[in-house]
Amino acid sequence: MKTVLSAIWTNGGKPGLIFTGAFNKQVFSTFTGRATAFEETKSKKIVASVDAYESDFGTFKVVANRFQRARDVLVLEMDKWAVAYLNGRKMVSLPLAKTGDSDRRQILAEYALVACNEKSSGGVFDLTTS
Repeated sequence: MKTVLSAIWTNGGKPGLIFTGAFNKQVFSTFTGRATAFEETKSKKIVASVDAYESDFGTFKVVANRFQRARDVLVLEMDKWAVAYLNGRKMVSLPLAKTGDSDRRQILAEYALVACNEKSSGGVFDLTTS
């Protein structure tokens, strides 16, 4: 993780978000340097998780993401990513054949996720997931 953060910083990136799968989010909560789990007596809750990671290269919000591969950790500068539509293929809603009282429609679009600056983000791949 430190190598990836260093490489992104060296290339001019300023990421602020780390996406992980469930298992690796729990691993983040065990990183050394973190205080031991503690109990807040007023709110009656135990805090044993890490939601922010402060490194030599900035502070990062750590988020569990169920929509990515569980074995990867993604370090992203969100404003360097965009959705690009194929020419003439922006999202449209088209009517389909009517059946009884129902109005049926089709949503049609062709788009891709674009890295506007691929060196502003990074990842650690193929980690343990159990």
